[in-house]
Amino acid sequence: MPERRDINLDLLLEPPLPIRATMDDEKLHELAEDIKRHGVLQNLVVVTSNGKYEVVAGHRRQLASRLAGLMKVPCLIFEELGEAKYAVMLAENGYREDVTAAEEGMLFLDLADKHGWSEPDLCRHFHKSADYINERVKLVKDFPAVTKHVIARDMTWAQAKAIMKCRNKSWLGYLIDQAVTHGATARTIHQYIDQFRAVELAAAGQPAPHTPDHAPVMIEAEKQRCLWCQRDDDQINFTAVPLHSYHVKDLAEFLKASGIGVRPATSQDSDKQPA
Repeated sequence: MPERRDINLDLLLEPPLPIRATMDDEKLHELAEDIKRHGVLQNLVVVTSNGKYEVVAGHRRQLASRLAGLMKVPCLIFEELGEAKYAVMLAENGYREDVTAAEEGMLFLDLADKHGWSEPDLCRHFHKSADYINERVKLVKDFPAVTKHVIARDMTWAQAKAIMKCRNKSWLGYLIDQAVTHGATARTIHQYIDQFRAVELAAAGQPAPHTPDHAPVMIEAEKQRCLWCQRDDDQINFTAVPLHSYHVKDLAEFLKASGIGVRPATSQDSDKQPA
């Protein structure tokens, strides 16, 4: 079992790989004020390190305690946590101020590159699926401009995932601006990407996505018929009459009642040409 003891803040080392790339200063000072009133209510988790103690979990509490003017903080002391300490850090931060997908990806990538962790290692220690880990690593490796905004918390993970579907990197700047400046949702971003892709395919002379290989069957529109003579020939000389569609029948009945026109068409009508 770990030992619980109050440790002088001067003996606490900050994590060599903090899970958070940024911290909200306002929330950090709010936590410091709360600590002044109530003290540190949750133990920090530390491991021994050359006569001092490396903070594994509780980095924000460590910084806020300094702001609050404390000399000592309560800690759970482990002699050795090994590589599992990174899992402890991520698990604890997940219940506090939200850790972004970009910060998770940076941690996963750092453990893989600098410490030789394999994908199964990451899955086992963090209790996450391979897809979960690979998506966040891909964000950090392939989309640095998007990563910056996710860390700054002015772009959501849903927006970032939508932008990551974009294959043409020349469109990224526009999509990022739409997400950050104009608040485009993930669904809207997907629609933009579909539109860009359709334009790209059209320029290459290829059918747009979801377009059937066969040509559509065109149905010829029914010809209009003259209200006066009931003929449907000479379509080029038809004119538009400003009339509500629901009054067409009224007009036809009026013309019929007045005797002006609207007579049944005959076979001879088709042979007649307009004067």
